[in-house]
Amino acid sequence: MSNTRIKIITTLLLLIISMIQVKAEEPMLPECSLSQTSKSSILHFSISNRGSDIWHLLKWHSPFDAWFSEFIELTQEGRAVLYEGAMAKRGRPDEEDYLTIEPGGVAEIELDLREAFQLDSGKYRVALKPLQLLLERGSITPAPQKVPLNKAEHYKVFELHCKDIYIDIKY
Repeated sequence: MSNTRIKIITTLLLLIISMIQVKAEEPMLPECSLSQTSKSSILHFSISNRGSDIWHLLKWHSPFDAWFSEFIELTQEGRAVLYEGAMAKRGRPDEEDYLTIEPGGVAEIELDLREAFQLDSGKYRVALKPLQLLLERGSITPAPQKVPLNKAEHYKVFELHCKDIYIDIKY
């Protein structure tokens, strides 16, 4: 085997090893789930932390926002359904604007689509906009001292994408 081939193979192996190490250091994102309940206009949302890190979910523009923002895209037969809920104007988030999800923790909520949308009987696609999560910078596991959540420079921001669901509304 020529020296050039050996160098190429060695370089590729080092690249693969470095990629594996970077992947191993990535935190395990929480998992989110959205489902329709037995009451056709009510959705069940949950976010579960199966990892070992403490995550902080910004409640704004999420199911935990109590319809103060448009966090769901609802379509019927490919056409957008108009959001009719409140739209809150806000400054910078404070501590109470975050939901902390401990390792092994689950946060759940039920949402009634009728509170923010006019619905007719039919099939709909429900898509959640990406959720914003914070994880303390510098290490995968947060330091023992509490750093205020409004100090963005101490945290890394992650987006969590949930799967779209299809529901059938019946009246």
